[in-house]
Amino acid sequence: MTTTVDQKHRAVIPFKPGDVLEIEQQSPDVVILKRTKRVKSAKTKLVRRKGRLVFVGEPITSQEVKRLLEDFP
Repeated sequence: MTTTVDQKHRAVIPFKPGDVLEIEQQSPDVVILKRTKRVKSAKTKLVRRKGRLVFVGEPITSQEVKRLLEDFP
């Protein structure tokens, strides 16, 4: 696997939400991520981050958005 870094020094990693990763630090500058479990599709969730509501997971339809909003505490 190859990871690229953008101009804002963020790494772009080809993992999907829900994948289980094993993290191994070889040195202060090198971190190895190993996928131990691949998820077919992550269930979309509505979560609160920094005071905002955010959908996390796979893309969903308008009907699914309405259902998640109704169930949100």
